Amino acid sequence: MRLCRFCRSCEKIHFCRLSGEACFIIDVWWGENGRSNKLLNVSYLNGYILLWTVYGLLGNATCEFFINVMDMIDVCDQRYLVDMISSLRVVPVVVVDEVELAQSLGEALVAGGLPIAEVTFRTDAAMGAMEVLASRGDILVGAGTVTTVDQVKEARESGAKFVVSPGFHREVVEYCLANEMLVLPGVSSASDIALAMEYGLKNVKFFPAEASGGVGLLKALSAPYQSVKFVPTGGIHAGNVRDYLSLDSVLACGGSWMVERSLVNDGKFEEIAKLTREVVELVK
Repeated sequence: MRLCRFCRSCEKIHFCRLSGEACFIIDVWWGENGRSNKLLNVSYLNGYILLWTVYGLLGNATCEFFINVMDMIDVCDQRYLVDMISSLRVVPVVVVDEVELAQSLGEALVAGGLPIAEVTFRTDAAMGAMEVLASRGDILVGAGTVTTVDQVKEARESGAKFVVSPGFHREVVEYCLANEMLVLPGVSSASDIALAMEYGLKNVKFFPAEASGGVGLLKALSAPYQSVKFVPTGGIHAGNVRDYLSLDSVLACGGSWMVERSLVNDGKFEEIAKLTREVVELVK
């Protein structure tokens, strides 16, 4: 799929979203001798595409550029990260037991059209898996099951761009805020949400979603806290994900049904890619 194109009329490279064309992203620099092969002025970046190839006539040659958006986005660019998560709609929650499996897992997610992964700190391979996935450049990597500041530091060093916690761990939230890293702490009650708001947070994880009361409870909690967006996780599957996503208060849903631990460990990456494609189609 061609994600960018060189426009002869305006002499700019157009950045295309997954659905429809967005505004220009890169100006082509003009020098004394006409068009140059320098690309300047990254003027807009909304993060819908993580990696793309640009083809354009520069001078008399057709040049090819590989632009890795994730290299452009710092963890401080939280607005872009939130936009990415929102546009993808579903965040695969992954448990990786062997670092060697991470590369194939990444390929499967990208092939399925869902270039994002929340790698949980539930195994010793978590850091290594994050490093492998982040180094690809075409996957937005987050760290899940983060309960300590040390894990936040490890996640950041491994290339993770955001942090997800099962509960409201004050020290984790405070460290992330101090270091301008996107954090999604777990909440399941009005008191939890109120605490998150005291910290100035606008995005949180609703966990465990189904066990806490599901869509009904989330609707009730959202009513008095309309400025807060939720990422329901826990018990989410193909049969109920659209129910959650139908709520205006839901940013995206976290789920593992397309990346079950057994599928990863058994090397069934074609099946993972197939399930991922089904997810993408389901939540359009």
